Amino acid sequence: MTIDFTGKTAIVTGAARGQGRAMALELAAAGANLAICDVGQSEMSSVDYPLAASGALETVAAEIRERGGQVVAQACDVRKQSKIDAFVSATMAAFGRIDIVVNNAGILTGNRPAHELDDTIWSTMLDVNLTGVFRMMRATTPYMIAGKAGGRIINIASVAGLVALLALRTIAPPSMVSSD
Repeated sequence: MTIDFTGKTAIVTGAARGQGRAMALELAAAGANLAICDVGQSEMSSVDYPLAASGALETVAAEIRERGGQVVAQACDVRKQSKIDAFVSATMAAFGRIDIVVNNAGILTGNRPAHELDDTIWSTMLDVNLTGVFRMMRATTPYMIAGKAGGRIINIASVAGLVALLALRTIAPPSMVSSD
């Protein structure tokens, strides 16, 4: 089945690498105009793994352009409403509409059970994974409603959103967390 998104505009957060990049490229291949963002090299001292490399978002944008797509690419820290508002404004200025929002930006920090996370790690994780999703929906929904063409908001979560995976590994017998 081929889906045609010609004339539609899609926002993808966390688009500099991984599944965000893959979703952005697929939406572009289906004809959508893309607005992609990622936090870039923002300071998140509580994240204990490397964020997307400098220039990674622009590399994805270049791939989209090379394939004939139109794209707006901008660093955006979803913890900050002002950054989201600027990104959404740039999207509207470029394309005049928003039809699809893929809230893919997310982090996993601490790599230890929840009861061992300090307030900074916990707050950063909630600000990105929960509040950032809410803020992006709040910023984009009025444009989707005003466009009177419907739309889709897709909120991505890892399996960690369904199961207290790290805590489970700590307190459950090995048979309960086996991958067999």
